[in-house]
Amino acid sequence: MKKLIMLFMASATVLACYAQKLKTVSEAKMTETPKGIVGQLSQNSENDNGEKDPPFILKFHPFETDNPLPGKNQGFMSDLAKPMDIALNAAHLFARNGMSIELLAQHKYMQNECLGIKVNIGELSLPSVQPEVRINNSGMYIRYAFGQIVVDKMNIRSTPCGRDGECHFGAPFAINGTVADVVLEVMANPVMDLQNCTLVDVGKPAFNWKIGAISLDPLTTDQRKLARSMILDALNTQSDIILPIRLKEALGNALRESSPCAGTKTAAIGIAHAITMEDAQPWVQTDGASRAASARLTGTVPSGTRFETAVYAGDQLVLSTQIYPIVLSPGTYRVKINNIPVEDVPLQKGKNTKLRVGYISFSSADWSIYDESGMNLYLSGVEKGKVAVPVGKYTIRTGNKRQPQKVDDDMTIHL
Repeated sequence: MKKLIMLFMASATVLACYAQKLKTVSEAKMTETPKGIVGQLSQNSENDNGEKDPPFILKFHPFETDNPLPGKNQGFMSDLAKPMDIALNAAHLFARNGMSIELLAQHKYMQNECLGIKVNIGELSLPSVQPEVRINNSGMYIRYAFGQIVVDKMNIRSTPCGRDGECHFGAPFAINGTVADVVLEVMANPVMDLQNCTLVDVGKPAFNWKIGAISLDPLTTDQRKLARSMILDALNTQSDIILPIRLKEALGNALRESSPCAGTKTAAIGIAHAITMEDAQPWVQTDGASRAASARLTGTVPSGTRFETAVYAGDQLVLSTQIYPIVLSPGTYRVKINNIPVEDVPLQKGKNTKLRVGYISFSSADWSIYDESGMNLYLSGVEKGKVAVPVGKYTIRTGNKRQPQKVDDDMTIHL
């Protein structure tokens, strides 16, 4: 009889464990962890005393798209005459207000069966930064270097907590510190309607996150390794669910704001208007070294002023710099100051050519510079500061306000 009783008790224990596993599986079906995630969904039953964590809920479905080929009157970004204008605008719109990255609630990261951490609640706040943008035949490449990020909004649990002889996650506690060298790379080759100037498909964008050293207290060295996976999971989930939608919206808005289809291979004119003053040329020339075989583009960069100069020979970028003078072979060049073009700048042998520029000092952290018509965007910003522009007439946006503005040589406009 005693053996029968022991056998019955053992069977009951097995059935109870099996029932608990079925319950756990049933609960997990409510919200599925995205593919490629290191963490595992952990139910409240794994917490000490069954304490509840905020539920893990995907706010959006994973973004699914193919790599479509352009149809009739459609093309890739490289088919636009000035694709960099669209890419720059989209890059600023994509991350103009920074990013808030939520940790995956209820997810655990284990070193072994009874040693790990579990997310209670938290987020990572990424600031707005100036993007690096490149264009080639494969589409556009955008890089955001966020630098070192402060962590001060994260609560986690840790194991073991073994009051009943089982491993449980203890009470939640705050972690603080930094994550160094946070970088996001975005690659996409969107398809556009070249007649109607609209986005057809964002394509199959790729998002690549990189993070450097993690310093989080009061975590141990082993727990910091687990926290690294926790943070990367949060970033990669954004890449699968949120960021493609955000990129699609940014590209669509960039197309609407910049009217780039007027410069495609199927149209007659380009989007960038040359700066042609009614009362003055946008450059002046003076004698340089009489025996010099080269020509020089000269200028003065005031301290604290955004003054990025790009020189083109036709459509080919010759160089990009913020340092003057620029020594070049004699010829006619297209020069951009902060993405604002000055066409047909003559650089002559033994001559110094200086672009005539003024300055706009923005007290607002949300601004844009357009051509005079207000249709073609040159530059957007999310930081206060002083920006150099070639002499000319513009439409300036600060916040929700737009206004026409003429900028003369060496003039500073305060907005």
